[in-house]
Amino acid sequence: MLENKYHFEFPQLYETLLKDRMFDYTAPQYLLDYKFYGADLEPFSFEESLQNYEDFPFWDKDPAKQIFPFAQSGGGDWYGFCFSMKDGASLPIVLMSHDSDDALVLADNLEDFIFYKMLMDSLKVDDECDGETFKAELQRVLSTHKKYLINEYIKVLEQLYAGPIAKFSDCGLEKVYALEEIYVKETAFTRFNEEIYCGI
Repeated sequence: MLENKYHFEFPQLYETLLKDRMFDYTAPQYLLDYKFYGADLEPFSFEESLQNYEDFPFWDKDPAKQIFPFAQSGGGDWYGFCFSMKDGASLPIVLMSHDSDDALVLADNLEDFIFYKMLMDSLKVDDECDGETFKAELQRVLSTHKKYLINEYIKVLEQLYAGPIAKFSDCGLEKVYALEEIYVKETAFTRFNEEIYCGI
């Protein structure tokens, strides 16, 4: 159990990921390690997460705004555990915007969040590598992440990664929506993309 002065009870999967150095950029691989083209996810160490949480003290004063950041997007938005929404085994993951007081609910738990990111990152967003190299990189990452996913999610990703790779510039939001439909269907998460207020 991760000790912290706020008495947050973190998911076992989060503790396992930290222990496996999946949040450590100096490790051979880390969470959603797409070194070839850069995933939209930059994990924080646990110490960095604590510091970021403490930099926004209003969060721990209002139980309705208890969001513990564990990573950030390339644009500086924060991914975090929303402890104010915790319900039994459910500890939703939200994306908190750096330039507004709103957040988007993305997943019911950390495992679903990893699945979501691995679905969305199947879109080839640039021309840094050819399609086959990109596909091989996706499959490499899947091989290092299988231990963190349930079998049903692994099967979906294996099938997706084995098929033709779509470039975002060719299909745009149409492909994004299709991937989101797969995600909602597989997870049965009804609050996906729900907007919540988390300002002062």
